[in-house]
Amino acid sequence: MKKTKSNKSNQLVSEHKEIEFDSNMLKNEDWLTTEDLMDYLKISRSKIYELRKKRMIPSLKIGNAPMFPKMLINKIFLPLAQQSLNNNALEDNQ
Repeated sequence: MKKTKSNKSNQLVSEHKEIEFDSNMLKNEDWLTTEDLMDYLKISRSKIYELRKKRMIPSLKIGNAPMFPKMLINKIFLPLAQQSLNNNALEDNQ
């Protein structure tokens, strides 16, 4: 089955159901460039492109430059970090 653009958008939303979008978030949103995000997450440019291609992180392309909303990036990675801490605590108790 061929994926359409709307299916890709739905896929992104379904992957991050726990994220609630609030229009007030955009008022003070910090937008990161690829270089900013590389520094912020300490990951390579190719990893950022891979995450964008898989639609695992939100981005908005302005001209030729992708921009990343910092608050949404935090909301995506914070639960993963908390889950990692919980998993490590369980492993330490075994």
